[in-house]
Amino acid sequence: MNSAQSTSLGAADKVEIFSSRGRIVLLGLVSLLFVLLGLWMGFGGEASGIFRWRVVAGSYLGVPFFSACLCYAAYRLMARRPALVLCLKGIVDQGSAVSAGLVRWEEIERIFAGSIQRQSFVSIAVKSPDEFLARVGGVKARLMRMNIGLVGAPVNIPVDALPMTVDEVLQTIQEFRSKHRV
Repeated sequence: MNSAQSTSLGAADKVEIFSSRGRIVLLGLVSLLFVLLGLWMGFGGEASGIFRWRVVAGSYLGVPFFSACLCYAAYRLMARRPALVLCLKGIVDQGSAVSAGLVRWEEIERIFAGSIQRQSFVSIAVKSPDEFLARVGGVKARLMRMNIGLVGAPVNIPVDALPMTVDEVLQTIQEFRSKHRV
């Protein structure tokens, strides 16, 4: 790992990778822009000649979604915790609102670079997806099941918010596994 990466070696048996603050701020600003645009459409969109369905989509759907994104960005800036932790138990995913939490080393079938549209992920396929999804439960499990269909893995850690490329994250994971024989 180079010193430009936002990683922390808290202990010899743990690696923490933090989200890039600049990218989180950018997410917050873009979300705020879309909230304001949605509000403008809701209060004056029809009067300015925008089709009704676009007003509904932009305002009634966009404002709550991007407000949630804005709140998440604010939370990530205030509650400074690592997005990804490698420890002797496994990989702890805390990088998104729908993060998987702990994925134990013995559960992991393979780790690979995945992508959906232009967003890169560290994808983690597990040996027993049904057992893993049952443990996660609820809405997260349903979203992770969709991820299996899209990417081939239930756990997809977004790399776009990290100060590292997907290849650097995969290399860091491989080095950790080799060093600790996990």
